Amino acid sequence: MAYIKGQSRSQTSLFPVSLEELISEDHLVHVIDVYVAKLDLVRLEFDKALDELTVTADARATAFTRRK
Repeated sequence: MAYIKGQSRSQTSLFPVSLEELISEDHLVHVIDVYVAKLDLVRLEFDKALDELTVTADARATAFTRRK
């Protein structure tokens, strides 16, 4: 089976906003994103996924910062 290539979450499409803009800053999905980012994807044999990572470490680090 061929590897399916998805779109970047920051890529805009027919709508004027990206997926990141649709998710609130305090949504649980950001916690899951940080958790998955810390997994050893090579050890778990997700080596093809590593080529497509688009979220920067800075974006993940700000997921846990408190809003003022």
